[in-house]
Amino acid sequence: MTVVSQWKTDFPVVRLKNLLATPITDGPHTTPEFLPSGVPFLSVDAIQNGELTFNKCRFISASDHAEFTRKARPQIDDILMGKAASTGKIARVKEPQEFSIWSPLAIIRVNQKIAEPRFTEYVLKSPEVQFEIDGYCTENTQKNISMRDIPRITVPSPAYSRQIQVANFLDRETAQIDDLIGKQERLIALLAEKRQAVITQTVAKGLDPESPTKPSGIPWIGEVNVEWAIRPLKTAGEINLGKMIQPMPKANSDVQAPYLRAANVQPDGILTVKDVKEMWFNKRELASLDVLAGDVVVVEGGIGGFGRAAFVDKDLGGFGYQNSINRIRPNEGVDGRLLTYLLLTARQSGFIHAYCTGVSMPHLTAEKLAVIQVPLPDHATQTAICDFLDQRLKSFAQLSSKASNVISILQERRSALISAAVTGKFNVLSKEL
Repeated sequence: MTVVSQWKTDFPVVRLKNLLATPITDGPHTTPEFLPSGVPFLSVDAIQNGELTFNKCRFISASDHAEFTRKARPQIDDILMGKAASTGKIARVKEPQEFSIWSPLAIIRVNQKIAEPRFTEYVLKSPEVQFEIDGYCTENTQKNISMRDIPRITVPSPAYSRQIQVANFLDRETAQIDDLIGKQERLIALLAEKRQAVITQTVAKGLDPESPTKPSGIPWIGEVNVEWAIRPLKTAGEINLGKMIQPMPKANSDVQAPYLRAANVQPDGILTVKDVKEMWFNKRELASLDVLAGDVVVVEGGIGGFGRAAFVDKDLGGFGYQNSINRIRPNEGVDGRLLTYLLLTARQSGFIHAYCTGVSMPHLTAEKLAVIQVPLPDHATQTAICDFLDQRLKSFAQLSSKASNVISILQERRSALISAAVTGKFNVLSKEL
């Protein structure tokens, strides 16, 4: 495979293989026995935002670690690169910690007499190298870059002293950008917390926080407005589980319909239908599956996904939905928006997770969903609550969107800064472009 380099620089450009201290290696291609504790065992998901993280990592035994590190033993200043699925993710080992890596990660160890590890890390994170990596990738069930292609990556290689200057400059400048990004990320997290607090408070007590309350008997919501009824969800609407319908050849089908999946129901209660694929089905099979304005869709199964709920704010008649989704069609006098807010609160509190775990694959079945207790005021109060929450949450969404846009701009600035510095487009000592 021939991949054209994207570098536009006065620096010498060489193949990565010319800078190596040892051949590039990857982790074992066998699956070890995972343990509750032991030696950290990292895969490509351990690289987050360009840094190596041990949060939520797997663990293996000391004996497996000893066996695996005979092939690949990470050390300080090694650069880890994702070579499968999340190809091109880059992080440098910065702390002296024993750990092993799995096959989706490759270890790049440069010769520190000619290549400064920090400079090389920035080069590998640059847009030019990321573009080149993507060009080398093949894709079957997932993206992959082969071990023979990684050493072929082209990189700028200025004098060692210049590499140190560039690395020092980028360490300082990117740290400032990362600090600004971190502040925006914390703002988004605080907005999410405030958003959920407003939902929980309002669906429990209504629009008057001083209204008298009573014990609800519902562990995830606590005290509720004294005038509200506590009812099982099955009395609030008809619950219907979707079907796993097999797509048929167009010649044997009579209707083309969109097909909702669990992935269309987002954690924040948003239903995304923009990218729903249309497939050909037998019309008879789809007859009982329609999604209308006012319905609520709830994810039935899947680790990390069950219990997600979304309100359908526009008519989706003719949509099918798979058997990982329960559709709730509210009864007359019940606002589906309130049911959605209640389910989001139940999930956020951890109730749904505790309620559904205990089996190998958690499921929020229609039967389990039906008996969940919820507080329900009269219809006029439901409408007032939902109108208030809709408007209040819109302001949270706008603030969160602005923060996300700032993050995108900062990330673009960071990427452009790295590209300009590692190609010598400006003098890092004067900081002038």
